[in-house]
Amino acid sequence: MPSSAPLLTPPSVARLPHPTRKSSPRQSTPLNAEDRRHIPEDRSGSKRFAPAKPAPTSPKNLIFSPKTPFPTLPKHFPRKNPAISRATPYLSPPRNSAPPSPWSFLGVALPAWWEGLHLRVFRMVARATVKLNPVRMNVRRIMAEITAKMVNDLRQRTNAPMMDAKRALVDAGGDMEKAAELLRERGAASADKKLSNEMKEGLVAGRISTDGKLGVLIRLGCQTDFVARNDGFTKLLGDLLDLAFENSVATPADLMALRYPDGSGRNVDAVIKELIGGTIKENIGVTGLVRFSTADGRVEKYVHHNQKVGALIQIDGSADDAVKVVAGEIAMHVTAGIPTVALAVDRSGIDPAVLEKEKAAAADGTEGKPANIVEKIVAGKLEKYFQDVALVDQPFIKDDKKRIRDLLSEAGKATKATLTIAKFARFKIGEA
Repeated sequence: MPSSAPLLTPPSVARLPHPTRKSSPRQSTPLNAEDRRHIPEDRSGSKRFAPAKPAPTSPKNLIFSPKTPFPTLPKHFPRKNPAISRATPYLSPPRNSAPPSPWSFLGVALPAWWEGLHLRVFRMVARATVKLNPVRMNVRRIMAEITAKMVNDLRQRTNAPMMDAKRALVDAGGDMEKAAELLRERGAASADKKLSNEMKEGLVAGRISTDGKLGVLIRLGCQTDFVARNDGFTKLLGDLLDLAFENSVATPADLMALRYPDGSGRNVDAVIKELIGGTIKENIGVTGLVRFSTADGRVEKYVHHNQKVGALIQIDGSADDAVKVVAGEIAMHVTAGIPTVALAVDRSGIDPAVLEKEKAAAADGTEGKPANIVEKIVAGKLEKYFQDVALVDQPFIKDDKKRIRDLLSEAGKATKATLTIAKFARFKIGEA
């Protein structure tokens, strides 16, 4: 068919192989009439085949483009099917086909093993360059000099994970002191990102002096219960408890400023940040701290067996053994929080703003009643409220027929002294 005549239907075409790829029998089979009938059309409605054009001599026409949508074979293309002429149009290459060979300018088909040779040579040169890099060679030499004993010693010293310790030794050139300092710096930098995480787990611990004149209760928080059972976490809790007991601290901030008792000269805040960024990998911190001391009384504590809740109480008036017993009983009662957690020692210690809210709630629903009746209703509801939130008015957890003030009165008779609860504190994990 002349090349100038338009083609209403596709001519007999063949799926010839890619000039640089190995062909298959199916690729060299001409399309029959049935195959041509199923060729899709584009959006304009025209067939995807254009009229045949004279065969150009430039090999660049092997590259598919909008101007030459159906490139023809170059002059020196090896034709496996002699029945097909160079002027025969070809289907466009599939969309996922490989790009043309960089060696196509030679005008001949190269063997398959030659394809990608320039990439293989480039990779070989790159590998040789990396191997001969003096910086990398120095790193390999240092890694060869670092032994397992060095890594283990650094881990025992800093409690850092094995790979972190090894990486620090490599970066420090095998210097143990420098590696330890690198671990501290990296741990502190990583800890800053975790300080805003909420701490819903942890442990409560307390300590009382042998004479019962001094007591400390501390709550150390963390994010998960797995960390709360960690040996490093429990050791930190014990060290902080000893620090708070031996030093006059009133708040967690005062405790964080003290020097940690490990001989490194760091304060508590630096040690905790190092643990957060190095070993524990989650936020930890002192979320509660109280320290009671008395001259003419007793301080006692009670911590539940799971160390999730505890209380500290100070009773003034006498330091006899009977006071020690009753102080321990009241501390257990405060820890239980039954019927509710006490807000103050007695009614006078309750916040006036809270009382006003309770009075308003008690008077709600009494509209239209006489004033004297409303006053009695409010007084009765406030009395019930005081029995719930005032410690001395609460029923004892072991015997609800007795009030806490009754226990103090009985112990005062035994010691022939007037006993009063000076203050108390209660810490529970997960509470503010």
